[in-house]
Amino acid sequence: MRDTAMRNGTSGRCLGGSRRPSALALVVCLWFLAAGCGERPPDISHHGGYSSELISFNYPGNWRIFDEQKSDFPVYAEIQSPWNATLSVLVFRSAGAPRLDEFIAEYRDFFRLKTEIGDEAYTGEPPRLSKATVMGGFETVTEKLKVASGRRDVPCTRTYRRKKEGGYVCFVIEQCSDANLATVAPGFALVTGSVRFGNGPAR
Repeated sequence: MRDTAMRNGTSGRCLGGSRRPSALALVVCLWFLAAGCGERPPDISHHGGYSSELISFNYPGNWRIFDEQKSDFPVYAEIQSPWNATLSVLVFRSAGAPRLDEFIAEYRDFFRLKTEIGDEAYTGEPPRLSKATVMGGFETVTEKLKVASGRRDVPCTRTYRRKKEGGYVCFVIEQCSDANLATVAPGFALVTGSVRFGNGPAR
Protein backbone atom coordinates (compact mmCIF):
# COMPACT_ATOMS: atom_id res chain seq x y z
CA MET A 1 0.00 0.00 0.00
CA ARG A 2 1.17 3.50 -0.73
CA ASP A 3 1.09 7.04 0.58
CA THR A 4 -2.64 7.78 0.81
CA ALA A 5 -5.33 5.66 2.39
CA MET A 6 -4.50 2.12 1.31
CA ARG A 7 -1.44 3.10 -0.80
CA ASN A 8 -1.84 -0.30 -2.28
CA GLY A 9 0.50 -0.43 -5.25
CA THR A 10 -2.44 -0.41 -7.67
CA SER A 11 -3.56 2.49 -9.78
CA GLY A 12 -5.29 3.89 -6.72
CA ARG A 13 -8.23 5.30 -8.67
CA CYS A 14 -10.46 5.33 -5.60
CA LEU A 15 -7.87 5.39 -2.86
CA GLY A 16 -5.02 7.49 -4.19
CA GLY A 17 -1.42 6.49 -4.78
CA SER A 18 2.19 7.55 -4.36
CA ARG A 19 5.70 6.32 -5.00
CA ARG A 20 6.77 6.62 -1.37
CA PRO A 21 7.20 3.27 0.47
CA SER A 22 4.28 2.33 2.63
CA ALA A 23 4.28 2.15 6.41
CA LEU A 24 1.12 0.06 6.26
CA ALA A 25 2.84 -2.46 3.98
CA LEU A 26 4.93 -3.31 7.03
CA VAL A 27 1.73 -3.84 9.04
CA VAL A 28 0.57 -6.31 6.42
CA CYS A 29 3.88 -8.16 6.51
CA LEU A 30 3.77 -8.34 10.29
CA TRP A 31 0.14 -9.39 10.08
CA PHE A 32 1.05 -12.42 7.97
CA LEU A 33 3.83 -13.38 10.35
CA ALA A 34 1.57 -13.06 13.39
CA ALA A 35 -1.52 -14.68 11.89
CA GLY A 36 -2.74 -17.43 14.15
CA CYS A 37 -0.72 -16.33 17.18
CA GLY A 38 -2.42 -15.79 20.53
CA GLU A 39 -4.20 -12.44 20.84
CA ARG A 40 -4.63 -10.56 24.11
CA PRO A 41 -8.11 -9.26 25.00
CA PRO A 42 -8.59 -5.58 24.15
CA ASP A 43 -8.37 -3.24 27.14
CA ILE A 44 -11.78 -1.60 26.91
CA SER A 45 -11.89 -0.16 30.42
CA HIS A 46 -8.76 1.95 29.86
CA HIS A 47 -9.36 3.01 26.28
CA GLY A 48 -7.47 5.66 24.38
CA GLY A 49 -8.91 8.42 22.23
CA TYR A 50 -7.94 9.61 18.77
CA SER A 51 -8.97 12.95 17.32
CA SER A 52 -8.09 14.88 14.21
CA GLU A 53 -9.96 17.58 12.33
CA LEU A 54 -12.21 15.07 10.54
CA ILE A 55 -11.95 11.77 12.48
CA SER A 56 -12.39 10.86 16.11
CA PHE A 57 -12.86 7.53 17.88
CA ASN A 58 -11.96 5.54 20.97
CA TYR A 59 -9.72 2.47 20.85
CA PRO A 60 -8.51 -0.18 23.35
CA GLY A 61 -5.76 0.90 25.72
CA ASN A 62 -3.44 -1.92 24.61
CA TRP A 63 -3.89 -1.16 20.87
CA ARG A 64 -1.93 1.52 19.05
CA ILE A 65 -2.26 4.04 16.23
CA PHE A 66 0.17 2.78 13.63
CA ASP A 67 -0.20 5.35 10.87
CA GLU A 68 -2.27 8.40 10.01
CA GLN A 69 -2.83 10.98 7.29
CA LYS A 70 -4.33 14.34 8.24
CA SER A 71 -3.30 16.75 5.50
CA ASP A 72 -4.92 15.30 2.36
CA PHE A 73 -7.99 13.31 1.34
CA PRO A 74 -8.74 10.64 2.10
CA VAL A 75 -7.70 11.29 5.69
CA TYR A 76 -7.19 8.13 7.72
CA ALA A 77 -5.96 6.49 10.90
CA GLU A 78 -4.76 2.89 11.20
CA ILE A 79 -4.91 0.86 14.41
CA GLN A 80 -3.16 -2.37 15.35
CA SER A 81 -3.78 -4.82 18.19
CA PRO A 82 -0.86 -6.50 20.01
CA TRP A 83 -0.99 -9.37 17.50
CA ASN A 84 -2.78 -9.57 14.19
CA ALA A 85 -5.95 -7.48 14.25
CA THR A 86 -5.94 -4.28 12.19
CA LEU A 87 -8.54 -1.58 11.71
CA SER A 88 -8.47 1.41 9.36
CA VAL A 89 -10.74 4.46 9.41
CA LEU A 90 -10.78 6.60 6.25
CA VAL A 91 -12.77 9.72 5.37
CA PHE A 92 -13.38 10.98 1.83
CA ARG A 93 -15.18 14.03 0.58
CA SER A 94 -18.57 12.76 -0.57
CA ALA A 95 -18.07 14.20 -4.05
CA GLY A 96 -16.26 11.44 -5.91
CA ALA A 97 -16.10 9.04 -2.95
CA PRO A 98 -16.16 5.37 -4.06
CA ARG A 99 -19.18 3.15 -3.61
CA LEU A 100 -18.65 0.26 -1.23
CA ASP A 101 -18.24 -2.25 -4.05
CA GLU A 102 -15.63 -0.05 -5.77
CA PHE A 103 -13.74 0.40 -2.52
CA ILE A 104 -13.74 -3.36 -1.82
CA ALA A 105 -12.53 -4.21 -5.32
CA GLU A 106 -9.54 -1.89 -5.06
CA TYR A 107 -8.70 -2.84 -1.48
CA ARG A 108 -8.74 -6.54 -2.38
CA ASP A 109 -6.38 -5.93 -5.31
CA PHE A 110 -3.59 -5.25 -2.84
CA PHE A 111 -4.00 -8.64 -1.22
CA ARG A 112 -3.67 -10.36 -4.60
CA LEU A 113 -0.12 -9.06 -4.83
CA LYS A 114 2.92 -10.61 -3.20
CA THR A 115 3.93 -8.83 -0.02
CA GLU A 116 7.45 -7.57 0.56
CA ILE A 117 8.37 -10.78 2.42
CA GLY A 118 7.19 -12.99 -0.42
CA ASP A 119 3.98 -14.38 1.07
CA GLU A 120 1.06 -14.89 -1.28
CA ALA A 121 -1.83 -12.97 0.21
CA TYR A 122 -4.61 -15.12 -1.17
CA THR A 123 -4.47 -18.90 -1.31
CA GLY A 124 -6.04 -20.82 -4.16
CA GLU A 125 -9.45 -20.75 -2.50
CA PRO A 126 -11.38 -17.67 -3.63
CA PRO A 127 -12.58 -15.33 -0.87
CA ARG A 128 -16.30 -15.12 -0.18
CA LEU A 129 -18.20 -11.86 0.20
CA SER A 130 -21.47 -11.56 2.09
CA LYS A 131 -24.41 -9.54 0.84
CA ALA A 132 -24.41 -5.93 1.96
CA THR A 133 -26.37 -5.19 5.13
CA VAL A 134 -26.76 -2.09 7.31
CA MET A 135 -25.23 -2.33 10.79
CA GLY A 136 -24.94 0.65 13.12
CA GLY A 137 -25.64 3.00 10.25
CA PHE A 138 -22.84 1.52 8.14
CA GLU A 139 -23.39 -0.34 4.89
CA THR A 140 -21.44 -3.50 5.73
CA VAL A 141 -19.91 -6.41 3.79
CA THR A 142 -17.98 -9.28 5.37
CA GLU A 143 -15.30 -11.23 3.52
CA LYS A 144 -14.12 -14.72 4.45
CA LEU A 145 -10.71 -15.59 3.05
CA LYS A 146 -7.54 -17.55 3.66
CA VAL A 147 -4.07 -16.05 3.63
CA ALA A 148 -0.75 -17.82 3.45
CA SER A 149 1.41 -17.47 6.54
CA GLY A 150 4.57 -19.47 6.08
CA ARG A 151 3.35 -22.93 5.09
CA ARG A 152 -0.09 -22.50 6.62
CA ASP A 153 -3.36 -21.26 5.19
CA VAL A 154 -4.95 -19.10 7.86
CA PRO A 155 -8.75 -18.50 7.77
CA CYS A 156 -9.45 -14.79 8.21
CA THR A 157 -12.33 -12.34 8.27
CA ARG A 158 -12.30 -8.84 6.84
CA THR A 159 -15.23 -6.47 7.31
CA TYR A 160 -15.83 -3.37 5.18
CA ARG A 161 -18.12 -0.58 6.39
CA ARG A 162 -19.29 2.62 4.65
CA LYS A 163 -21.34 5.55 5.97
CA LYS A 164 -22.19 8.93 4.46
CA GLU A 165 -22.91 11.97 6.62
CA GLY A 166 -23.11 15.52 5.33
CA GLY A 167 -20.30 16.19 2.91
CA TYR A 168 -18.17 13.19 3.90
CA VAL A 169 -18.02 9.42 3.50
CA CYS A 170 -16.35 7.19 6.09
CA PHE A 171 -14.97 3.68 5.55
CA VAL A 172 -13.95 1.32 8.34
CA ILE A 173 -12.02 -1.89 7.55
CA GLU A 174 -11.53 -4.55 10.22
CA GLN A 175 -9.32 -7.60 9.70
CA CYS A 176 -8.29 -10.52 11.91
CA SER A 177 -7.60 -14.24 11.78
CA ASP A 178 -10.69 -16.28 12.63
CA ALA A 179 -8.85 -17.90 15.55
CA ASN A 180 -8.61 -14.51 17.27
CA LEU A 181 -11.77 -12.85 15.98
CA ALA A 182 -13.91 -13.48 19.08
CA THR A 183 -11.15 -12.08 21.29
CA VAL A 184 -10.74 -8.83 19.39
CA ALA A 185 -14.43 -8.28 18.52
CA PRO A 186 -15.04 -5.98 21.54
CA GLY A 187 -12.12 -3.83 20.41
CA PHE A 188 -13.52 -3.56 16.89
CA ALA A 189 -16.92 -2.69 18.35
CA LEU A 190 -15.41 0.04 20.55
CA VAL A 191 -13.73 1.74 17.61
CA THR A 192 -16.56 1.40 15.10
CA GLY A 193 -19.23 2.37 17.62
CA SER A 194 -17.40 5.55 18.61
CA VAL A 195 -16.30 6.76 15.17
CA ARG A 196 -17.27 10.33 14.36
CA PHE A 197 -16.28 12.10 11.19
CA GLY A 198 -16.73 15.53 9.75
CA ASN A 199 -17.39 17.25 13.07
CA GLY A 200 -18.09 16.03 16.57
CA PRO A 201 -16.10 14.12 19.20
CA ALA A 202 -16.12 10.37 19.72
CA ARG A 203 -18.73 9.11 22.16
